[in-house]
Amino acid sequence: MKKVKTGLIQVSSNENFEENMDKAEKYIRKAVEAGAQIIALPENVCQTGKVGAALKFVNDCKHVVALERFKTIAAAHNIYLIAGSIPFPVPNDDSKVYNTSVLIDNTGKVLHEYNKIHLFDVAVNKETTHHESDFIKAGNRNGLQVINLPFAKVGILICFDLRFPEVFRELMMKGVEILFIPAAFTHYTGNYHWETLLRARAVDNQFFVVAPNQTGEHFPGRRSWGHSMIINPWGTILNSLEVEEGFLVQELNIDEMYDIRSRLPLKR
Repeated sequence: MKKVKTGLIQVSSNENFEENMDKAEKYIRKAVEAGAQIIALPENVCQTGKVGAALKFVNDCKHVVALERFKTIAAAHNIYLIAGSIPFPVPNDDSKVYNTSVLIDNTGKVLHEYNKIHLFDVAVNKETTHHESDFIKAGNRNGLQVINLPFAKVGILICFDLRFPEVFRELMMKGVEILFIPAAFTHYTGNYHWETLLRARAVDNQFFVVAPNQTGEHFPGRRSWGHSMIINPWGTILNSLEVEEGFLVQELNIDEMYDIRSRLPLKR
C-alpha cells in the first residue's frame, strides 16, 4: 500500500523577500513536525509585487538565494519540496522572466523545473486587468513531465493552467498520481471558480490534486482567495484551509486512486 503524508502552505506574500522566506520556512517546519514527507508552497511565494517586481527580483539575483535556501531546507528536514514558484531568468532576454516551480528532493537536489505555460492575461472585471505576458515568458509543453518519487508519480502546473484541462489530461495519460498546482488565484475569480475547477480536474483525471494558494491582500488592488485544499480522485475535499495563513498535512493513499480508476475507467 502506497501512502504519503502531503503538506501544503498558505501565505500572503508581499514585496519583502526576507519576510516571505522566513514565513515560508516557519510553516514548512510546522508541516514537518506534523509528519509531512512532501510539502508544496504557493505561487509567487518569495515575492508578490507590482509590475516590474519580478524583473528586479531576478536582476538582484534573489532567485539564486531563494533556490539555495529552499534546497537547504529540504535537505535539513529530509523532505521533498515544491518551491511554489520563483521568478527565473530567461536566457538571452532580460525583458522577461519565467514563472518557475521547482521540485527539490530530500537531499537538496533539483529534480524538475516547470515554467508556467498559460499566462494570466485577463480583464477580471471592469476595474481590474492583469497582463502577465508583459513581463513573463510562457513555458512550453516540454515542462509537462512526470517525476517518479519513492511514494508517488507527481506532476506540477501553476495557477492559470487550471483553466486548461488538456494539460491535466496530458499529465494523467503520462501516469501522474498527484498533481500539484501552486497558485495565487485572485479573490474575485476564486470566489466563483477555484473549488469548482480543482474538483473537476481531480474527477476528470482521477488523480489527487494538491493546491496551495496565496491568501489575503498583498498590496492595494491585489488580493488572493486562499482556500488551499487537497482533493482525492473522486473529487472529495480531504482537507482545506479558509483565508488564514497556515499549513495542513493530509495522508494520501495512492491505492485509492487505482481503485477508483478500476471501477470507473476513464484512461483510454
